[in-house]
Amino acid sequence: MSPELEESAFRRLLDLEAAKERTLVQRLARPEAVAAQALSLARTQWDRALRELPGAAAAGDFDEPYLNVYRSIISGCKALLAAYGYRIQGGDGAHFESLRLAAMGLVVWDPEAGRLLESIREPIRSARNEAEYQRPGVTTQAELRQLFAAAADLLPAFVSQVGRLIGASYLPGLAAWNAPTF
Repeated sequence: MSPELEESAFRRLLDLEAAKERTLVQRLARPEAVAAQALSLARTQWDRALRELPGAAAAGDFDEPYLNVYRSIISGCKALLAAYGYRIQGGDGAHFESLRLAAMGLVVWDPEAGRLLESIREPIRSARNEAEYQRPGVTTQAELRQLFAAAADLLPAFVSQVGRLIGASYLPGLAAWNAPTF
């Protein structure tokens, strides 16, 4: 199937999801602005994770940078969905839906990135929930390194698709997402 046909099918899926009773999927009035803002937030969260990394490594506690990389990915998901004209309402299941639908939307034009997001979405969501709500010291250095590497592949894919969808060939400050070595 061509990317255009897949994208059309994805748009229909979003329409169907938004039409369901008690759905978390809602239409947006200003999708371009929301998408650009979400990408900007993704960059800020990525930069926070990088700033926190030295202290986390010294303390042997990698949860906070992990959470910020996770938040950066979630913001990328939100940007992609916004570029399609939708948002996920907050509340129970919001991250699950954001990750699930963004993986489906990402695979349309970047199958590798879409498969990557699909493969990591549940483990990262689970680690995030445990680190945020249950106990400290959930994530390891190796897990943070893996998440940085995955995000360094996913975030440029989000930027590329969002730029294509909103008609912005260049989104300032969003070109490079280099995973740190540590």
